Amino acid sequence: MDNASKNADDIRAVRDRLRAELDVLDRLGQNLAANALSHAIDLLNDGRGAIGSDASLTDEPSP
Repeated sequence: MDNASKNADDIRAVRDRLRAELDVLDRLGQNLAANALSHAIDLLNDGRGAIGSDASLTDEPSP
């Protein structure tokens, strides 16, 4: 498996996990957390999300 395929698989795994968490939060009525996860999923879908220690769920730069 080449590096690009591994990265794509990693992003898919993170996105799928976030979607599962989003479903749980939606059922519990945790709107704020659900919105944050939804934003993270959107970033991953748009290809703007990064996997690594400097990844951010907001558009703010890491310190």
